[in-house]
Amino acid sequence: MSEEIVKKPFYKRWWFFVIIGILIIGAIGNEDEESASQEEENEEEVNAEALEDEDESEEYDLISNDPLDIAEEILGDDYKDGSSDDGGTSVKIDYGDPFFSGQRGFERDIENILEQYHHLDETPDSAFYLLDDNEDIVFSYEFAAEDVEEMDEDEGIDDIQSFAATYYEREEEGEDDEDSVEEPIDLTIESDESIFFMSFSVEADEVHVYEEDDQLLMDFRFYWTNNLLSDENDEATFLMASGIDVHQSGELLDEVAGGYSDTNSNVYREVPSGGARATVDSTYELKNVEDVVEISFIPRSEYDENQGFIIDIEDETITTND
Repeated sequence: MSEEIVKKPFYKRWWFFVIIGILIIGAIGNEDEESASQEEENEEEVNAEALEDEDESEEYDLISNDPLDIAEEILGDDYKDGSSDDGGTSVKIDYGDPFFSGQRGFERDIENILEQYHHLDETPDSAFYLLDDNEDIVFSYEFAAEDVEEMDEDEGIDDIQSFAATYYEREEEGEDDEDSVEEPIDLTIESDESIFFMSFSVEADEVHVYEEDDQLLMDFRFYWTNNLLSDENDEATFLMASGIDVHQSGELLDEVAGGYSDTNSNVYREVPSGGARATVDSTYELKNVEDVVEISFIPRSEYDENQGFIIDIEDETITTND
């Protein structure tokens, strides 16, 4: 009787284990690929969020503190300065009238700017600050951010949000601006500095620097003493003793009050010799307050050299230049 051959079950055969091993290795490989793919997607999302945050921060970078500059930045080639007579439709932010012909007037200006990108059914509830000639905020108008965010980016949303952000910054500075309005220049510098010549002497009394009729002016007052002892010249005017030149920024300044041209001014007053003293007043138009003013006295005597005073307006000092 022949011996019966018993076949092993398939799950005990060698090739079954080979197949199972291949399947396990394949499954592990797929899991690694899925994990790597998920990590790559997560990294892309993180990078996208970072870029979005960066865009949002850049979105509020200030274009300018000047509303006309901002309007020009927003409108690009479509912008025309409303103050020029160049024809066509222009966007104008009026500096002249602080309240810009009433509230409705500048509401229309906001519409003119925003409508370049978005047709508005109603006046937006926007952030806008009207500035006067001194760039002080004199009127504000605000709008909700969501109204702007609904606009399409291709229609200028980034520029409009930057435009709004600029004026949020200006609002924060507004209170300081009100306190820092530049006051007209009006200062007096007193002195007792003196210079001496053979036949006369000069004592600086005071300098008054001020603004008047869009001019920067300086009144200069000094005393001169007639020290002549000769009987032949018992009286003399200041101009008989000396001439005077006033320079600033390398330029000769004009005397603008007639101090040396009007024969009735005190520069023509006759002063007795032997130590009598008289006042001389003159007024000059200055170039600025930064550069010093040099006042030179030019004696008529051939034995004397020029002397004078240096006036430093910023330091509020008067010194001699000898």
